[in-house]
Amino acid sequence: MTAAPHRFDNDPIHGKALEEQQILASNLVSKPTPLTEEDIVERFQQRRKTTKSNLIQSIANKNKWKDSPPKPDVARHIGEEAWKQEDLNDSEYYTNRTVPSKNIPSIDRSDRVGEDKEMAARVDIQAKGKGVDQELLDIIETEEIHQQRQKKDDWKSAISDVDDLLK
Repeated sequence: MTAAPHRFDNDPIHGKALEEQQILASNLVSKPTPLTEEDIVERFQQRRKTTKSNLIQSIANKNKWKDSPPKPDVARHIGEEAWKQEDLNDSEYYTNRTVPSKNIPSIDRSDRVGEDKEMAARVDIQAKGKGVDQELLDIIETEEIHQQRQKKDDWKSAISDVDDLLK
């Protein structure tokens, strides 16, 4: 309370003493001189004179090729200094083109966990059914899971029918 009396000045027991403490403390602090219009104008002019430095631009602007790229022979020399041929041969750099007509095999994703809709249904029913008999909740859970499975099977069947129509 002493460190931050303004937080507790509504306290029924200590509130009055804390307000008095704040008033006494404010008397110890010297009052700042009020700002005049000239002071404000002067501060704006000082701010206009200062320039903000951008660290990224100041570093990037030190590049000697920022306005024009290096000549091909200079670029080749830089590349030869940066990467030795043996580093490029067995490195992670892959230089072959991809073949767009190559058949990409499909992946079996049945073992991936994904969203567990049954668990979500159980949790939802348990949360909504507080105070309801557990036996009744179990019946509702079973029915809800059955309906979700039926919807999924119906969806798969509809997709299969559309796929057959498109073939």
